[in-house]
Amino acid sequence: MFKSAFLPLCFWYYFSILMVKRVCFILYIVVILAVFWGLLRGRVNIAFALALYSTLALLAVAFVNVLNTRGRFLKYGKETLLAATAVISTLFLVDVILLYVIRPANYLTYAEVNGDRFYYSNALRQKFAAINEVYRSDYVHRWYNLKWKPGSVTNFRHTEFTYRHKYNSEGLRSDEIPVKKKGNEKRVIVLGDSFVEGIGAPQDSTGPALLQDILNAGLASDTFYTVVNAGLSGSDVFTEYYLLSNRLMAYRPDMVIVNINSTDIDDVVERGGFERFMSDSTVRIKDSPWWEPFYGGSMIVRLLARNVMGYTVNLLKFKDVPLLQQNAIDELNHAIEAFEWLAVQHNFKLVFVFQPRLNELENHQNPLGGLMRVVEKRNKALVANLYLAYGNYFREAKLPPRNYYWPIDLHHNSEGYLMWARMVKESFTYNGRYYGINCIFE
Repeated sequence: MFKSAFLPLCFWYYFSILMVKRVCFILYIVVILAVFWGLLRGRVNIAFALALYSTLALLAVAFVNVLNTRGRFLKYGKETLLAATAVISTLFLVDVILLYVIRPANYLTYAEVNGDRFYYSNALRQKFAAINEVYRSDYVHRWYNLKWKPGSVTNFRHTEFTYRHKYNSEGLRSDEIPVKKKGNEKRVIVLGDSFVEGIGAPQDSTGPALLQDILNAGLASDTFYTVVNAGLSGSDVFTEYYLLSNRLMAYRPDMVIVNINSTDIDDVVERGGFERFMSDSTVRIKDSPWWEPFYGGSMIVRLLARNVMGYTVNLLKFKDVPLLQQNAIDELNHAIEAFEWLAVQHNFKLVFVFQPRLNELENHQNPLGGLMRVVEKRNKALVANLYLAYGNYFREAKLPPRNYYWPIDLHHNSEGYLMWARMVKESFTYNGRYYGINCIFE
């Protein structure tokens, strides 16, 4: 009787162990597939950490089993395996807490600081371009046709705000603009990155929208201004040149304003200059280290990369950064020269706006000062020095710059974009003289 009852219990015991192993194996495969799918999209999330530490645990088990089959560690095999499993589990737990709970800001990307729970990288996505046709066709890769989805509406949700972005038929956060221009219309196109698109403000409070309101306020003549917001988050001076020359010249601008900030330096360091544009209308940006997925999926690896291996948050060697930044400034100058030549060919007035970031205002830094002086010296375009204009405004008004930026996101708030529009209207210099937009068109 005892034996007849014991046999079914043994059966269910071993069956349950077998099923648990199978379920664990299936879950492991699912996690690996999730990691692979994320990498195809340039994303690394918690699935990568789970796969990494699960693989380490499996390797530890396999290693101990191999040693045991050879007659080694028979006595201490279980203890060794338990110790290795405990260490791996602890590391996984620490990594998850650091990356998803504590989240030290100095080791996070901009998107992660603003609420994303995954690490994103275009360079990482590029590594899988050969097997990812979506990457080949979307706007991130086809920089020649850089735009958001035409006619789409997107809610930008960041840690501090959520704003609705509505895009016209050109994929720009601007009103619909007819190609044919009215006789009494002065058309201004504003190019730039997320600071021009207006991250951190509603549709009617972006810099270009407010600039249009200011220019049209109290006009005595029949002339009116149309200001086109051609800012695109993630773009840089090179992509903006192609956007203008390939698509926006059809709108016959009277003036083109190119907004430049120090993120353009970082973008060129990471992406390169004109050489990144391929003949097949695609782009080949600079490659990142092979271990970038481990960096994205593990805070422990990030700590080691930054503090031991000497890498920046952008995976550049600290010692190489000064030279890379200087080369990037030289490349930016080449892009500016291309804009200057385009202005001559198409007879529009060209303005370069040099805009400070919050930390630069607070620390009295201007990494674009040398480039700005070179552009001013050539006298082929007008220059708006907002480093000077912002600094004077805050000093005279005795206001902290931080009031005009989002504290975490670091883009302008609506007040900041209003200040940008007012300063741009009055801050152009040419041959040492100051001009406003209205004076330029007279």
